[in-house]
Amino acid sequence: TQQAIDFLASSAYQARVNIMVGALTYCDDAIYNSYLLLGHCGTLLSHWHKVGLTASERRIFSEGSGRSNYSLNGLDIGVVICREIDDIDWFLNEVSPDMPDIIIWPGYMEAAPRSLSSCKRNHVADAKAPKALSDATNAILIQCNWPHALNFIGDKDMGGSQILKPGHAPLYMPANKVCIGIYDTLEHDLGVVDI
Repeated sequence: TQQAIDFLASSAYQARVNIMVGALTYCDDAIYNSYLLLGHCGTLLSHWHKVGLTASERRIFSEGSGRSNYSLNGLDIGVVICREIDDIDWFLNEVSPDMPDIIIWPGYMEAAPRSLSSCKRNHVADAKAPKALSDATNAILIQCNWPHALNFIGDKDMGGSQILKPGHAPLYMPANKVCIGIYDTLEHDLGVVDI
């Protein structure tokens, strides 16, 4: 895992971009489900260990503690990992009083809006937590979802990341498709590039 992180850090330096990526991290005898911010300088700028672990994750990972924002290019970046999106009160308590400008939400979830898929779940109820978090913090919420993973190869309607900005209509990436989204925070505009 460290070799992959080092490779990404080197790539960030060569391309002069910041990279955020999920990875296993180790500290003493603990293994964490972490989200990393690798800076364009080629170093680890920040990391967040998942606190809200699922039952299956608890078999492997240690629970992280605390959550804080990271200031990047004048913007405070917050991270809520996967199912932690449902722990709004906890997140607000952790980052208060300095609410983030942007919240990154990495995870592996079904695509939104679910009304565009054949999924029978209640997409209105499922969309409440992300919207509530964006509204409560007045932050742009950027979901980083992916359409393919090794643990659920046959699942459908995965990916479809969403971007929420208070006072604007949500933007969506396509489901079941590997692509890159280029988001303009000022114009709330999303371009999609196939890869």
